[in-house]
Parts: sequence; C-alpha cells; structure tokens
Amino acid sequence: MLDQEPLWYPERGPFNPGVPNRQLWAIGMIVVQWGMAEFIRNQNVSNLIGDDQKLIAEYKKALSSEQKTAFWKRLVETKLQGPELAQNMELVVRFQRLNDRRDHIVHRLWGGGMEPGTLGAPADASTTDAVLHRMRDEKKKTKSKDARANISWNITFTELRKIANEIAQLNQDILVSWLPVGTPPGTHHIWAFLDSEGRLQVGIASGAESDPDRDA
Repeated sequence: MLDQEPLWYPERGPFNPGVPNRQLWAIGMIVVQWGMAEFIRNQNVSNLIGDDQKLIAEYKKALSSEQKTAFWKRLVETKLQGPELAQNMELVVRFQRLNDRRDHIVHRLWGGGMEPGTLGAPADASTTDAVLHRMRDEKKKTKSKDARANISWNITFTELRKIANEIAQLNQDILVSWLPVGTPPGTHHIWAFLDSEGRLQVGIASGAESDPDRDA
C-alpha cells in the first residue's frame, strides 16, 4: 500500500495548511507506522526486562522517546550476546535514525505547498510539495535572501513515502526477530493483540498456513 499513492482523497473543505494531499497522506503513514514502532520498542524492552522490578521501575522514569530508546540499547548491550546482540543493535540504530527524521517531520512547521482547488489555490494550479521551515532560534548557513532562507528541509512526497516504508520495514524486521530459533525461512504473518491484563500476545503463522486459497 505504501508503494502506491491513493487514487482519491477526501474533500478538505476550508482546511488548507499549505501541504498537498499526497504529502498529507505520506505524513499520516509515517505517524501511524511510528506509533507501531514505539509500541514494539516498549514490548522489546519488556521482553528483556522480564520480572526485574528494579529495571521496571527505572524504565517507568524514562519520559522521552530518546530516553526509552537509550534504555532499550543498554538492555540489548547487557543482556544479549553473539548474533542476537548484533541483530538487535542494528535494529536500535535504525530506530534512532528514523526517530530523528520522524521528529523533524512531526514537530516542525510545514508550508509552501500547493493543492489545486483548495482554499486560496487556483483550480488550474500545479501541485507543489511543501517544505519544512527552520525553528526561530535555529541557525543555518545559506546564501538565499528570500523565503528560501527559512527552509530547513525541502522534503518531497517521494522522500516522505520512502521514510514511511523504512519505518514499516523496521517494524517487520523487529517482529521477525521474535520468531523462535529454527523457524524455517519464508513469509510469515505475525498477529498481535492486547489481552485483558494489557499484555501483548503474539502469534505466528506461515504464509501457506494463513493463505485462504492454499487448498483451492
């Protein structure tokens, strides 16, 4: 789904933040995928902590995403060894890199884009992507003396969709890392739900087992 742009977007009405539909869609995909990534990170931390009440209490004190990820990294470094350590450290590094990109996308000011037919935009205008603006106290070397001097990141729809795909792939790779040792390679479907006590329950099925047409 992330590889294809929707064929239709709902009517915006008076809502026009200076961001075209395609970028709004991609930003939404990033937000949804990142919510899953943080949930999975917390579950990974819980798996590594186990019943250690001291570590549980310490993790509860971590408030920011950066603090929680640093705690996750420390657990990986101290509790895992060999290939499992290397695999999980690579996941942590990817998480940190994508978290930085997500922060810019979610917490900065967007603007400067054009969606034909929306409030203030001519119906015959061309669709143009919005950009991320600099913070007021942020210094950046630039030779521009016009509005471009305020641009922090000229990120396109294609780049946004790429980041959404990278987050989705990270989520998939973390979930696959939970597969039992010796699980045969191939496509697996992983489902998860919260039980009545708020604990994450995870199930794994091979693609063949969950294919409704396999016996057709």
